Amino acid sequence: MSANKSNNPIVIKEIGKLKNIVQFAIVIKRKKIIHNLYDLSFKDSTLTCSNNGQQMTVCGVIKKILNNENPERNATAQWSSYLHFIDGYGKIQKFNKYMEKVCNYKM
Repeated sequence: MSANKSNNPIVIKEIGKLKNIVQFAIVIKRKKIIHNLYDLSFKDSTLTCSNNGQQMTVCGVIKKILNNENPERNATAQWSSYLHFIDGYGKIQKFNKYMEKVCNYKM
């Protein structure tokens, strides 16, 4: 999987299934930042979301957050490292850990 693309049907299916029942978010733990993501979808194998009314790649949102924290740094981001969701108990879960545990798929 490249930094911002996934053409794996398992990943696409799980995000499609979960997006209707959980809140996805970008979590940057060292800065205690949680940025909710809305309207997740795949367009040409790229994960996109609605951000302030405009469609953006999830990697673009992550880069924007990281660059706002440190403007001198030109951040790169792999969405699977930052993508989390809030489960039915209110706990923040890492999406890639969920994929390993539930789907037996290592990201």
